[in-house]
Amino acid sequence: DIQKITGKKPVVSSRLAGKTDYAVIIGTLGRSSVIDRIAAAGKIDKSLIEGKWECYIAQNVTDPFGDGSVKNALVIAGSDKRGSIYGIYSISELLGMTPWEFFCDSVPAHRDNLVLPVDYISVSEEPDVQYRGIFINDEETLESWARSLDEGKHLGPNLYKKIFEMLLRVKSNYLWPGMHACSDAFSDYIENPVNADYYGIVIGTSHCDMLLRNNINEWSSFVSAYKAEHPEYLKDIVYDYTVNPEIVREYWIQSVRENKDYEVQWTLGMRGAHDEPFTAVNIDKAPWYGDKNMLMEQIIADQRDILRTELNNPTLENVFMMFIPYKEVQT
Repeated sequence: DIQKITGKKPVVSSRLAGKTDYAVIIGTLGRSSVIDRIAAAGKIDKSLIEGKWECYIAQNVTDPFGDGSVKNALVIAGSDKRGSIYGIYSISELLGMTPWEFFCDSVPAHRDNLVLPVDYISVSEEPDVQYRGIFINDEETLESWARSLDEGKHLGPNLYKKIFEMLLRVKSNYLWPGMHACSDAFSDYIENPVNADYYGIVIGTSHCDMLLRNNINEWSSFVSAYKAEHPEYLKDIVYDYTVNPEIVREYWIQSVRENKDYEVQWTLGMRGAHDEPFTAVNIDKAPWYGDKNMLMEQIIADQRDILRTELNNPTLENVFMMFIPYKEVQT
C-alpha cells in the first residue's frame, strides 16, 4: 500500500537488524514476542484490547524497547489475528488506500509524505456484529470476468484471494462463496480453504447448501463415487432424507471431515439439492406421517450429532451453526 501511494517500497522483515530511527511494528498479543515485550514495558496498554474480539491498538511509541534500538515506532497490536489485520488496514485507509482498488480500478492519490502525529493513538471497539460478510450470488457476470485471473477455472483461488483482501479492508470476516452451476465448487481447489484460513475469512454456505456442501457441483460426483464404492447398492440415490438418509448423512460427514480444522460456519436444515423446494417423497410413511416439521427436526438433530462426533465436541461449544428458514421451509 505504501509503495502504491508513494512509489517507495518499505523494507519488510520478521526481525529488527541494528538500530533504526523509525519502524512499523505489527503483531498479535500473546502470539508475538515483540508485541508482548513492548506491552510488558508499558509502552502500550494491552488491557484496552486483551481478550476482545477483533480489536487493535495503533499507536506511535518512542523507544518501544527501552534500549534505543528503535527511536520511534508505529506499533499495531491486535487482540487476535483479524484485530491485527484490521489495525494494518486502518492505517492504510488513513493513508488514502481504498478497498476497491482492484474491483473498481480505484487508484489512490499519490502522496510524497505519509505523516502521523507524534502522539497518534487509535483503539478500536469490538464489532457490534460478530460475523459480517457477503454472499456471492447470481455470479454469472462475475464468473465470466474472473476467468482472466484463473485460466480454465470458474471463480478460482486467485479471485477468492482478491475477495478475501477486500473483505478485510472493509472490516468484514465472513463469506458464502459462489454456488451456481457456472462456478466451480469452493472445495474444488485445496488452495481456497487454505487461503481463507490464512486471510482469516470464515467460510459458510447458503440456505440450501448444508454443512459446507455445494450441492449443484458436488452431489452428482459424490453419488458416482458412492456407487463405484458400493456396487451392491442398486437403488436410485436421490437428495431426499426420506429415501436414503444414511447416504445423505455420509455426504455431509465427508464435508465436515474435510473442513473441521478451519474456521467455518455450518448451515443446518435442508432444502432441495439446489435452490429448490424441500423434497420428501416418503413423508407420509413412518415415522413422519406427513409432518415435515418432524422430519426437519430429525435432520437438524442428526446434523448436530455429526458435528458432535466429527468435531469431537459433545456440547457443540463455540461451534458456529446457522439455520435459515427459507421459502417453503418457513412453514
